[in-house]
Amino acid sequence: DSITVKTTANKFVTVGVVPATTFMMGKMAMKIDGLKVGDRVVIHAKEPKEGTLVADTVEFAATPAQQPKAKP
Repeated sequence: DSITVKTTANKFVTVGVVPATTFMMGKMAMKIDGLKVGDRVVIHAKEPKEGTLVADTVEFAATPAQQPKAKP
């Protein structure tokens, strides 16, 4: 499995996902199926061989349109 993300430099990067990869939303443990297109992510990855990234941790948050709105 893998995740393809668009970096802040507008480049697309594919990062591998392995069984040991952890997924977090805030402090909640999640699974890869909780990740949706458009979510903002921070991926901590290793490069076991040159040109190949494998995620250790994927932290993500829903896009602003998906987040619950604060009540006044």
